[in-house]
Amino acid sequence: MIPVAKIVGERGRVIGFEPLPGSYQLLIRNIALNGLTNATVFQLALGDRSGEIQIFGTRGAATIVPRAASRNKSSPAAIIRVTRGDDLRRTACLPVPKAVKVDVEGAEFGVLSGLKETPSSPACDLLCLEIHPRFIPAEVSPEMVLSLVRSLGFNRTEGRQRGSEIHLIAEKVGA
Repeated sequence: MIPVAKIVGERGRVIGFEPLPGSYQLLIRNIALNGLTNATVFQLALGDRSGEIQIFGTRGAATIVPRAASRNKSSPAAIIRVTRGDDLRRTACLPVPKAVKVDVEGAEFGVLSGLKETPSSPACDLLCLEIHPRFIPAEVSPEMVLSLVRSLGFNRTEGRQRGSEIHLIAEKVGA
């Protein structure tokens, strides 16, 4: 978040989400230390519903997907707030972003399901997504995630394997 906020400068705006209290506080301090006025962070997770949910693991390896937690032998860390991204964007009067980055350790399908309107907007033309096939819920496949990305209007996708993860860049070309 910090490097991107520096790149876009005062003309741009970066909005992030960090549900873990310790990581959230660290991010807030880093934003202040770097003198960034164009970065906003919400202490919550994005998902396909709003409410509270259990998060497993620790900073850098936290997930809301029980399957991912069991594979990493992670124990519950906290109860966190989760909200649908489209609902938050409307209620907080946030602009539609030009680009969206999602790295949620197996919860990709849920995050995108709760965020369909935002990346579907013509104003959003780039989606960077890490897909974690080993961690996604059993009823979800990487192909379902890719199909959802395409249904949002992204007609050019490029995926690269990095270990067990798929790093996907999706763009709207000629739209």
